Amino acid sequence: MASTTNQVHSQKRSSERWKRFSGHFKEVVGKLSAGIMIPIALLPIAGLLLGIFAAVQNNVSQATHPGVFAMAAFFKNGAEAVFGNLPTLFAIAIAVAFTNQSGVAALSAFVGWLIFNATQTALIFPGNSQTFTILYYNSVPATALAMNVGLRSLSTSVFGGVIVGAITALLFNKFHTIQLPKVVGFFNGNRFVPIITLLTMLPVALVALMIWPAIGIGLNALGQSLGVLSRNGNFNSLIFGYVERALVPFGLHHAFYAPLWFTSAGGSIANIIVNQAGSDAIAPLIVTDENGQRMIRSIVGVAANKDAVKPAGFNAQNWMYWGQVVTALNPNTQINTDSLSGDQRLWFTINSLFVNKSVYLSGSSDPYTFTFKSFADSTLNHPSLIQSITRNGTVISGAQLLTMIKESSTGSVVLQANDTLNFAFPGVNPGQYEQGKHAFMIFGLPAAGAAMIMAAPKDQRKYASSIIISAAFTSFLTGITEPIEFTFLFLAPYLFWGFHAVFCAISFWLTSLLGGNIGQTFSGGIIDLTIYGFIPDALGAKTNSWLPLVIGLFYIPLYYFTFYFLITKRNIETPGRGAGTRLYTKADYQAKVASKNAASTNDGSANFKPIEITSYKLIKAFGGRDNISAVNACATKLRVSVKTKEKVNFGEIGALGSLGTYAVSDTLVHAVYGGDADIIKSYMQKMINKDYDSSAIEKVIGDPATKEIDPSMPKATPEVDHKLYDVVDVYSPVKGTVTDLADLPDPSFAGKIMGDGVSIEPEDGMFYSPVDGKLELAYNTGHAYFFDVNGAKILIHIGIDTVSLNSNNSDSNNLVGFKMFAKSGDNVSFKKSPVVQANLEMIKKKELSTNSPILALKETLANYDLKVVVKSGDKVNVGDLLFKLTKKNK
Repeated sequence: MASTTNQVHSQKRSSERWKRFSGHFKEVVGKLSAGIMIPIALLPIAGLLLGIFAAVQNNVSQATHPGVFAMAAFFKNGAEAVFGNLPTLFAIAIAVAFTNQSGVAALSAFVGWLIFNATQTALIFPGNSQTFTILYYNSVPATALAMNVGLRSLSTSVFGGVIVGAITALLFNKFHTIQLPKVVGFFNGNRFVPIITLLTMLPVALVALMIWPAIGIGLNALGQSLGVLSRNGNFNSLIFGYVERALVPFGLHHAFYAPLWFTSAGGSIANIIVNQAGSDAIAPLIVTDENGQRMIRSIVGVAANKDAVKPAGFNAQNWMYWGQVVTALNPNTQINTDSLSGDQRLWFTINSLFVNKSVYLSGSSDPYTFTFKSFADSTLNHPSLIQSITRNGTVISGAQLLTMIKESSTGSVVLQANDTLNFAFPGVNPGQYEQGKHAFMIFGLPAAGAAMIMAAPKDQRKYASSIIISAAFTSFLTGITEPIEFTFLFLAPYLFWGFHAVFCAISFWLTSLLGGNIGQTFSGGIIDLTIYGFIPDALGAKTNSWLPLVIGLFYIPLYYFTFYFLITKRNIETPGRGAGTRLYTKADYQAKVASKNAASTNDGSANFKPIEITSYKLIKAFGGRDNISAVNACATKLRVSVKTKEKVNFGEIGALGSLGTYAVSDTLVHAVYGGDADIIKSYMQKMINKDYDSSAIEKVIGDPATKEIDPSMPKATPEVDHKLYDVVDVYSPVKGTVTDLADLPDPSFAGKIMGDGVSIEPEDGMFYSPVDGKLELAYNTGHAYFFDVNGAKILIHIGIDTVSLNSNNSDSNNLVGFKMFAKSGDNVSFKKSPVVQANLEMIKKKELSTNSPILALKETLANYDLKVVVKSGDKVNVGDLLFKLTKKNK
């Protein structure tokens, strides 16, 4: 028995240890993803400049238009600096992400990156034929090195930046509060961090020299292995597409795609700049198809443009290596090895250095113009650039082919049927890990949004449209999809992982399989497709940007009918269908309240933006300052590390505007806030600082119990066991015109989240009781009243946002806009008992709506069927019947 008990306890401890480890791991990876997103967020504008001005420069002659050429170079070179220094940016960003955005950590990371690279140069020695000696590595190819911050060091790419940033963050978190002996007290705290970072990077650099050459070889091998999949069915894109989308809910997708976007694991053409004999040198050979016959020709010169026929008496160049061609095509351009690896960086580099540039080939008068197809190694497209061929089991090298071409009378080598081409850059297929997003972001998800609208009841479609259309358009335009994706993720996870992620994978697969080479910077909306697809194609780049359009035409009905069928058949509560997870939020409502609260304050506490108020309330919702360990954000999610999730008020976070809130682990909670996530993160980080004075913002917020109507609000009196009436009649409390709840400018009422009924646009400001019963709760702000009829709960809410008129007024006898005639606990009669007189003109002058909902609350509708006896547009007087509540038969 004791043994069994011990086993149970042991298993329990193991489970708890695994749970802690899993939670900590997810938290670390979440912060890593947030850090990666910082430099990635810079790429859209850098990519925009690079894409546009590289195209301008590639299509303009420097001789005839020197001013335009120089302007294009000015902007292009600036943008290239971003892509060429991504490791530096990653080092800084990772340090910032793990230290709550510390500036000292950012500076220390930059210092660490300088030292990490500078110290390596002392142990890197030139060898023979474009090789180097590094410790016990005797023949390290030049392509394994890169120019980092002006220093020739190991090409560790973004991996090196992440490592340096992470180590810096560890050092900062450990030493930023250190107290040294008084004699060296000047270096206390933050000043010590750059110093310890400098010293730490010395052994780190040595370790990198010992192991990184082997790791670099491994990454290159991985890239080439994935290239085999690309060449034989493009299944690498299929696998990538599913895994990338499946990781989105956990925020891990950034960490997943970064190595493929920014390192040689995503393909490399690093040896294209080698211009001397050596193991990495490649001869400048092009395979052409001429009248059905494949030929190998060498590059012998640069053409002015794609229409410039080789002139008579042309002096052919005796180029032996691709590096010579690259230099001739791009004079006065310094090329960093790092920019020649990784799927995304490759797209921009190829677009900048080669696309739409032309060369002359041996034995041919017509120029050859580079496109993305020149490099793309795919199932249905084979690249034009080769390094050798295999004939009858024997490899004929590039140097031998050059000799054969020179000796040939046609300036070419004719390929035989059994020849095998050995491509110059296996594994390179620009855009293969990017372009699949366009079809489902531009077409699929908007179609899913349309299905959500049409699946809503007819009387709720206007309301559903008002909130879904903007989210669908955001996906279409920018590729930001999380508002829609997270809606069905929370409501129906099988729709996300079982359908959506599968067809995301198929989109990646088909786009690559059918020959797409479309670029991307941030996401897959129509903006990116235009800049990195349509425009390059219009200039002759051959990205096949039409592919997402064709795939998207199939995705529209596929997504629409699948979502419509499942939403209606499985009764999924998408917007307009119930009170479940929804796209709309209360953020706008609360922002208005906070803004008006601040505007009515004269003590200096009015200088708060609405989003600051929300941020401060979120701190309390996440359990307070003491429960929050760290606050981070990615593109659309707030990532809050907490000490215990039991203290987190998930309902309150939802009420504060989250599109969806969930615990990734016991210590990590995500809340979706769209584009506001990063701003909220910054405010929360400032506010959880122990030196932050919260007294002013507390005055603005006041007592939240009297600020707004909320379904989760505690009742004024304890619940009692009522015997429900069979029928409850609810009468008009005011003279006016009936309006539709769906037309109200407040989602809580328009979406019938609190309850159902009617709304009245009053003509007279005097409001009477709508029932015979008890006034259970009269808000001291004068704007809202709860009535009880033997357990049936009825609400009158006078106007929209009118709570703001008296949010800082605790004197119910001297209210702005209202004069109360009844108080909580009064017994009242319909038509006879005056409740409140509202100053309608004054409310309208404040630009507030006077439209007043009269509702049966949700808890009441659980026991009663509601029948509205009036319709929108009807005129009513005080005491006219509005709706009946009939007890359900259970």
